[in-house]
Amino acid sequence: MLPEGTQLRVDKCAEDSATYQAAAVAVKKAVKNVGQFAVFDIDLLNNKGVEIHEVGGYVSVTIPIPEGFSNGKNLTVYRLEDNGTLTKCETSVKDGKVTFLTNHFSTYILVESSIKAAQTSDNGMGHAAQALLLLMAGMMMLCMVYRKKRYSVTR
Repeated sequence: MLPEGTQLRVDKCAEDSATYQAAAVAVKKAVKNVGQFAVFDIDLLNNKGVEIHEVGGYVSVTIPIPEGFSNGKNLTVYRLEDNGTLTKCETSVKDGKVTFLTNHFSTYILVESSIKAAQTSDNGMGHAAQALLLLMAGMMMLCMVYRKKRYSVTR
């Protein structure tokens, strides 16, 4: 699908660059629970060094996960559109690399979510479930006391 001699160029954007700043604004608007992110300019170059932006179909791109990111499941790649919005890419992680599908080459953002697993108590119940059970037990006790008083008065 790609012409012979096509090369992939991946440049990580510096935090003080205009591209990084635009990406930061887009990420803060569109993505919840952002832990950290990295911004990349990703281009295809033909055998003469000219950038190829449209490839006429989807291609798989694999890049190493930057140092400091986890190699876990909380990684997602987004493409930064010209209008400042984000397009989520189909993303997978394996062997310290992230792979995503795209049909257009431009600015991409690797986002690591800060979502942590919900903590549970020793018996496996969450705090909300425990509170609900205590509330229900208290209501039952009140009903029993009320019924006992009512029963003893009418006798």
